[in-house]
Order: sequence, then C-alpha cells, then structure tokens
Amino acid sequence: MALEREYGVHFEKIEDGVYGIVATAGDVQVGWCRQQSDRWVLIDMDEKPVSVEFEDFGIAKAEGLRLFAHLAGSGNPGH
Repeated sequence: MALEREYGVHFEKIEDGVYGIVATAGDVQVGWCRQQSDRWVLIDMDEKPVSVEFEDFGIAKAEGLRLFAHLAGSGNPGH
C-alpha cells in the first residue's frame, strides 16, 4: 500500500481485532491497533493509548501509519 511505503510502517494482522504496527525496515513491532467493542484504538508498546478511538478500521490504520511513522527506522537492539 502506498501509505505504508510512504510512512515506513505497516500493519500485520495477529488475530481478529488485533494488528501489530511494524517498522518495515527493521521488521520490529512498534505498536498495536486493537478493536475494543466496536471501536479501534492505537496503543504503544507500553500499552498506553496514543489516539482517540475510531469507529472505522481504515481511518484507524491511516492515523496509525502517521502516528508511528517516526519509529520507521526502529530495529531490534538484539540484532
């Protein structure tokens, strides 16, 4: 997807209602997008919400790409 290339992060489905947000270059997870009831929330790796709740997954995804773009260069410190 064009936005994912532009921002350097992408969403990977973990299970229904749960997506990992991954820094593409380093292939390391930098956040979460989780469905809570009928809404979607963006969460950092410390389990803190970093956005309002969204009714639409597409809008949550677009906002997640923007919010986590600053982590695009992240890598796993163990590698």
